[in-house]
Amino acid sequence: MQSYLGSLITKTTPKLDIIMAVDDLKQFHQENLAINKSHYTMMNRATKNKVLYYFQNKGAKVHFNYMKIQDPDVQDQKESKENMIDMRYGVIQYDDLIRDLEFWETMLVSTMMQRPIKTVVQCDQVWQHQSKNLRSALAVAALNTLDGDSESKLYEKIVNIPHYHSKYLTILDKEEEEEVVQENYDRFQRMYHPIWQDTFKDVFEIKDNKFYIQQDQATRKFLMSQLNDNVFQNIDKISIKIYDDETKFHKNEFTERKKEKIAQQLIEESKEDNQVQNKEIYQSIDKILIAHRNTKMFLFVMSWQFFLAYFLVKKFFQGLFLYYMYKKAQKQIANDKKVLQQPQVL
Repeated sequence: MQSYLGSLITKTTPKLDIIMAVDDLKQFHQENLAINKSHYTMMNRATKNKVLYYFQNKGAKVHFNYMKIQDPDVQDQKESKENMIDMRYGVIQYDDLIRDLEFWETMLVSTMMQRPIKTVVQCDQVWQHQSKNLRSALAVAALNTLDGDSESKLYEKIVNIPHYHSKYLTILDKEEEEEVVQENYDRFQRMYHPIWQDTFKDVFEIKDNKFYIQQDQATRKFLMSQLNDNVFQNIDKISIKIYDDETKFHKNEFTERKKEKIAQQLIEESKEDNQVQNKEIYQSIDKILIAHRNTKMFLFVMSWQFFLAYFLVKKFFQGLFLYYMYKKAQKQIANDKKVLQQPQVL
């Protein structure tokens, strides 16, 4: 994700991400489709957002629309009247946003909000759950940052959280964590220093742009206890249920005692090997991403490119079937001719 102001300085086209939490998802999309039809894909328009509703409910609970907007600052920097800003706005149900911040249910919007953001509409309830989101992010980063590393390394670990960590899946996520942190370093500090001082000041120290920690097992157990619930739910298995009490099949948050027990078990089974523990935690995060957050496929399925590809593949197999039937009929005709040409024995 590129810094907006930083992109103006470097004279590159900035990209903006906006998240909107709405009370009624269907109503919003219906009204927005009527006003801004061009923001939606051809398939969404053709199905009146039925495909969108399905994939948004089954995926990461958020749908992104893409658009371009003009900005006079960009025009001045680029000296071009036609230069536009690439912007995408994500729409999420308010309750889904709260659960993602609280539990890391899907880890899409929550991980976006682990980076410096600008709040347009203040909401105390959102920021109450956001603080838990930031504590969990800082705990993951602290578990994976070495004693004496630079403070920027700590923030790079936070930026890296929503990326796949399995060597077979890393190709799906490409981002320059170092660049993101460099462009937003002061804002990362303003964002995470209060969390550190409030929750972690007795566990690790940030001083003179350096990170100091004693990675003993008591410290690591405390840091693990700050992880959001869905990380624990996915350590031994993949948990695809959500935390919505209104759904028939949902999961409940683990008690603090159970989380401590899982953390202790993880430490003991790893034989106090920090790298093994970190691997288990990242594997759990990968399971969450696979189960809920990977909307790249969903976005493609809703695009006109997929619709065209589906049409062509369908016609290809129809043609292949007709060709097979034609060749079979030709072979049968040839066999019938041979039978007729054979002399009849009386």
